[in-house]
Amino acid sequence: MPALSVYARGLAALNDGDFDTAIVDFTTAIADDPNNPFAYIRRGTAYENKGDAASAISDYRSVLKLVDAETGAVYAAKIRKLQKTRN
Repeated sequence: MPALSVYARGLAALNDGDFDTAIVDFTTAIADDPNNPFAYIRRGTAYENKGDAASAISDYRSVLKLVDAETGAVYAAKIRKLQKTRN
């Protein structure tokens, strides 16, 4: 059985509610492939679940640079929502 990828480990941690571990794993996945929007999406989700709106917004903004406008609309909406909760 092959070892889990760092991204898969991050997903498992995220699903287990271990947001700190998920953030570390997704950060590694982003360093390995900075053009993978899914790692930013999942890390943003982990930050959001931790209550770190600023970091989540930063990751969702990175997603917007990597996906088409239709896909990005979901994350643009998340950014607007998180910005309202910060103010």
